Amino acid sequence: MNQPIILKLEGGLGNQLFEFAAGYYLAGKFDTDLILDQFGIPLTNHMREKGLGFGEYEWPKINGHNNIITLPEVMGPKLVKLAQTSHILQRGILKYRMHKSNLFHLPIYKETESDSDFFKINQPAKLHGNFQSWSIVEEATKFGFPRTFMLKSQSKWVKEFIKDIDQKNSVAVHFRLGKDSVDNIAFSQPNINYYLKALEMLNFDSNSKDVYVFSDEIDLARERFSSIFGNMCNFVDPPLTESPAQKQYLLSQFGSIVCANSTFCSWAGWSISNSGGRVIVPIPFSDTSKKGSRDFPDNWTLLSKSSGRQLPDYAS
Repeated sequence: MNQPIILKLEGGLGNQLFEFAAGYYLAGKFDTDLILDQFGIPLTNHMREKGLGFGEYEWPKINGHNNIITLPEVMGPKLVKLAQTSHILQRGILKYRMHKSNLFHLPIYKETESDSDFFKINQPAKLHGNFQSWSIVEEATKFGFPRTFMLKSQSKWVKEFIKDIDQKNSVAVHFRLGKDSVDNIAFSQPNINYYLKALEMLNFDSNSKDVYVFSDEIDLARERFSSIFGNMCNFVDPPLTESPAQKQYLLSQFGSIVCANSTFCSWAGWSISNSGGRVIVPIPFSDTSKKGSRDFPDNWTLLSKSSGRQLPDYAS
């Protein structure tokens, strides 16, 4: 067969999906298979993923015939714990894996600040980076990357939830409140003004039975915002057994969504907008010059995460 694309996966589900889209695009461009290396995921994410986070979704073959292959090895908990004791040791383990997983001795491409550099890749490669670019995602759809995500099977809880509410006439509101987001000052979260303005724009009252609040820390969200959102809105508390993919899929089934500063939430927005729904996202995504997923799709509404003011000409 042709030389494949090899993709190093890292981070939580939202980051993994951007990385996957980049690998999917490049495999489509060179009409070849895509090999996914999930080894480092348990060391590089703050969520529950211990391996491939998007494995519960249905993925069509690339170009209709090229395969998506996942390497089975995942870093074990003892090795993760050991690697966390030393940044040097962590780098050494990941560097060793970078070469060990390069089964076809491909050139290694490390992400730069420019999408144009990525699109200039002229041969199969091993990819390292987050690739948080909606432009790359859009290009990947030309080779079969889906515009709406479907689960291989829905959990019992998700099935019951969807059956019991009128999702298309309701709005999902996502807060990201966990320690990993609080500590990440380079990607600060929007304040309450953003959320209230977004709901007003969508013609929803915050104290409405059609408002569904989701969060990585739902008890904290209820404590902080129930006095503002009132008793009518719904604070959604999934069972601990629910996977990130199941929860993200549930988010994607609403008629509109107000996102936190979160790649996890924005991927639910991807399915919603491609199904004709409304998506509102906070800007700036990054509070530094570091590259982030700021090239949001044109049909998304961008609001200042501090004032809630709409900035339709925001471009960076």
